[in-house]
Amino acid sequence: MSDKIHKLQADIHHVKDALRSFLVDKLNVSFLRINWIKLNFLDSHIVAKAEILDSFVTYFESKKGVSHKFNIKSTESGQIHTSTIDECLRLQAFKANLSYVITCGTGHYLCLGIVNGDSLPDENENGLNCKLYNNSDHSLTKLLAEVPLEVIEKSYSNLNGSRFNYSDIEFAVVDVKIGDDIRFDNYKLSQNRTNPLRDYVSLKLLKSSI
Repeated sequence: MSDKIHKLQADIHHVKDALRSFLVDKLNVSFLRINWIKLNFLDSHIVAKAEILDSFVTYFESKKGVSHKFNIKSTESGQIHTSTIDECLRLQAFKANLSYVITCGTGHYLCLGIVNGDSLPDENENGLNCKLYNNSDHSLTKLLAEVPLEVIEKSYSNLNGSRFNYSDIEFAVVDVKIGDDIRFDNYKLSQNRTNPLRDYVSLKLLKSSI
């Protein structure tokens, strides 16, 4: 029984990964903007709900987890060296369950380890400088500013009727709802927003063997 449960958990995780890649492609956003995806399995279809974030500087700073302040400087090669970044990486990046470490400048610098699926901050309009450390290949890249939700939401219409695959299963999006279950057909862009920092997109998925 435990083996079946583990397989089911793995399958759900892979379906979420496939859906995340689908949203990244159709909405033209970084996967870092997709905070979470929840799946609800019904008799004839799946309902997937995703939270897409706009600006999460405040969200990041209040995020649960261990943060570490340090001073930072960069070299001409783009590498980062500080007197305490090794401590940050030892405390955060070396943890087996962490996929990334982010560092952001907010007067001082914050270091926070995160797991796969968690969100990372972009450079905001005030020029917040954030970098991403990949724990798998030890690369360090800059997080650039991305377009706001007001622009992203114009692409929600691209989701309806689209398809994506996981293993030998093809999923088709047959309905799109925004926010509090507002059908996209009835959704007035930028006028029904109750929270300017995040959108909730629900997709009704039908599945069939390829």
